[in-house]
Amino acid sequence: MILDKHTIIEESRTRTVYNWLQHFSCESLREEFEKSGFKIEEFYSDVSGTPYQTESMEIAVIARKP
Repeated sequence: MILDKHTIIEESRTRTVYNWLQHFSCESLREEFEKSGFKIEEFYSDVSGTPYQTESMEIAVIARKP
């Protein structure tokens, strides 16, 4: 788990944004999906359908419930 914190300073206010990021492997995602009754059809490196590469910072999943 990683915390990505940003402070946004504007004329009238200051805001702090916290993004908690969870890292998954394809194997751990497959286990989670299968436990919930889904079948993984494909992994991609992004939502535009770029073929998955292990060094990708994102994972997009296509899954179906049989």
